Amino acid sequence: MKYTGRLVLSIITVALTVSLNTYLMSIRLFNIYIIVISCGAIVLSWVGGKRYDEVRDEADLDSLTPAYRRRTAYHLFDRLQQRARRSGRAVAVFFIDIDDFKLINDHYGHAVGDVMLRKTAEALMEVDACETHVVRFGGDEFLVLALCDSEAELQDTHRRMVQRLEAIPALTAVSLTVSIGYAWYPQQGMRLDDLIDSADQQMMEAKRRLKQGRRNAVIR
Repeated sequence: MKYTGRLVLSIITVALTVSLNTYLMSIRLFNIYIIVISCGAIVLSWVGGKRYDEVRDEADLDSLTPAYRRRTAYHLFDRLQQRARRSGRAVAVFFIDIDDFKLINDHYGHAVGDVMLRKTAEALMEVDACETHVVRFGGDEFLVLALCDSEAELQDTHRRMVQRLEAIPALTAVSLTVSIGYAWYPQQGMRLDDLIDSADQQMMEAKRRLKQGRRNAVIR
């Protein structure tokens, strides 16, 4: 959870109470009750800021999984893009699609399918990479955005992502596979939509390899 609301409201409240107390002292109207009221105002500003932060987090997060919403991906990418420019790094964009996800919903119901989506998001969030953000792009599709220094680091992140997905415990007798494609900024595009298109094309190639018996990642 971000602390923006708490910090901003608390700083403003502290500044106002200090100014007010300084003025009251200058005209000799300062007393203990003013101190109590000032402390109470600071506490209330922190509580109000916390609630603001919670509401912002709820607006940014997917309603089903712990991942971010699709619309938040663009804000996250802009932030990573700025950091990549300052540090000379790159931004990796991974596009993940659960293959034949309809089989789970058809055979075991949507409740089980929802559990699989949550576990997929949780597994992706466990990938230990710099500045990693997981986004539920839609349905059974996810985006992972991460800073990286080189294509070798990108490949390493991909490998660890596959390992996390493969470690998901078996929930059904139907085996699902996950196809993953990736692209990176700025080498393959400057806009997130362009990078997603490139990663999507690579993901579709992974699906074709899957049909030929070569798996990208397995969820048992």
